[in-house]
Amino acid sequence: MSFRRDLAVALAMASLVMFGCRSSNHAATGDAATTSDAIAMPDAADDTTQVPNTVAWVLSYFGPEQDQRADSLHLAYSKDGLHWTALAQGFPTYFAPIGTGHIRDPFIFRKRDGSFVYVATDWTQSVNDANYWNHPSASIFVAESPDLIQWTNPHLLRVNDLPGPNNTVMHAWAPEVYWDSARAAYAIVWSGNDATGANHIYASYTSDFVNVTTFTPSVLFDPGYSVIDGTVVRTGTQAFLLFKDETDNSGSPLTGNGKDIQIARAPTNSIVPGSFTRWSPAYITRGADQTTRQATEGPFVIYDPTTARYYLYADYYLRGGVFGCWSTPDLDVDPGSWTKLDPSQYAMPPGVRHANTVRVTQAELDALVARDTAVHHIRSDYSEANLPFYISHSWFHGILAKLAEPTLTTGDNLWRLSPGLSAPSDPALVSLEAVGYPRYFLRWDSSNPSRYPPCGEASTYGWALCNVPATDRHHLTWLDPYTDTAAYRKDATFRVVPALNGVSGQVSFQSVSDPARYLRHVWYQLFAATIDGSTVQKNDASFVVE
Repeated sequence: MSFRRDLAVALAMASLVMFGCRSSNHAATGDAATTSDAIAMPDAADDTTQVPNTVAWVLSYFGPEQDQRADSLHLAYSKDGLHWTALAQGFPTYFAPIGTGHIRDPFIFRKRDGSFVYVATDWTQSVNDANYWNHPSASIFVAESPDLIQWTNPHLLRVNDLPGPNNTVMHAWAPEVYWDSARAAYAIVWSGNDATGANHIYASYTSDFVNVTTFTPSVLFDPGYSVIDGTVVRTGTQAFLLFKDETDNSGSPLTGNGKDIQIARAPTNSIVPGSFTRWSPAYITRGADQTTRQATEGPFVIYDPTTARYYLYADYYLRGGVFGCWSTPDLDVDPGSWTKLDPSQYAMPPGVRHANTVRVTQAELDALVARDTAVHHIRSDYSEANLPFYISHSWFHGILAKLAEPTLTTGDNLWRLSPGLSAPSDPALVSLEAVGYPRYFLRWDSSNPSRYPPCGEASTYGWALCNVPATDRHHLTWLDPYTDTAAYRKDATFRVVPALNGVSGQVSFQSVSDPARYLRHVWYQLFAATIDGSTVQKNDASFVVE
């Protein structure tokens, strides 16, 4: 059985590289663990630019479409701060497992112990922009990670109990995190709207990201007109706040016609509420022509010591995921004097919305890239017109489909072969995680084996659902979000065995919950089915991992 052993080991080892070597039976929950790559922040450091031994920026962002996959955490990386490569092939790397799962404005910060905290605007009661206004949230989304791969402790953190307009709560938008050494606490900087509808930039403080010190936040910055999207940049002696003027031709003499990026400064590099003042009404993103609105928001800034320049990125919010970039050697200058880079000088993944960055080590970057490259297509033995069919998913159940199906989203046939959830230490076991839906695994539902979609469902090949004989409409495979139960882990775990059809280079996937069942397709639907020994059924249960 050397074929079975070698293939299973190869698949499992590839998965261990991309997930990080995990030994717990609860691996998919993202249990926090101390890694050898974790680095602690220097005690005096207030800024992640001071993290030692880092080599690259990791960009966190969400996408332009108003669906769960866009409204989730996406990652990219860059070593020069100008040319960015998407991780996970541009698919989300983490879904918020709360409510609708939607988030906006993700931000990642390295904590004092070297691990990471991820915060975001809470959109988990909503599914789109219009729906959000009926469900504004006074909380932010929080999760934690040792490595930007495994995420743990997802929860909502309420940051205020203040009233917003029209008898709603004050929303908490675009949270960012900074260490405040004077308070020995983390400052969470966010934007909220008061009862008049005007937005201000607030600061809340926490030591554990479970509770804030008070639900009455401090006003960090209020220039006398509505502002949002504050991001802080610290130098050795000063702190600067870049923000979006949220007014729309209503800013009064204090401002221009709004909706672009301005800057304020503080006399020290501490984040002291009320200490930031704007020294010029000019907009950085307008350059010399201050009369023409550029429609920018969501600023973030990086400093590149190799060029001794600051780079401001801002989201052109009317252009569906396009960023501009501006540069300066000194933050304390006329805001209109920043140099706008030509688009040929930088490159971001398509569809980036409201982004920010965190520095990582070479080992952390290598692990992210290794996980990114270990993805697979799983080709069946079936084809039509010389076009092979692959294990895919549509409407959250397993199907067989060609790679180019007009009704499938790119990536609906890409899988990570992770260590088997029921026994991660067994190299012959695997679980199939959908690349486009992180933490969603292919499984059959042992608690409800007769679970089946309605005939004529609009899924890909849904027309064939009821071509399956009525007596065989059970044990369909489903793409379900991870649930930390023994039943889920077993239902989503398969043993890799030599192909039932006996063809060298192919494999079959045997159910751990019921070893008499194998992944097998019937009328384009993917089941955990028994095998009657016929050649047809053996072929239909045999696959090539590509």
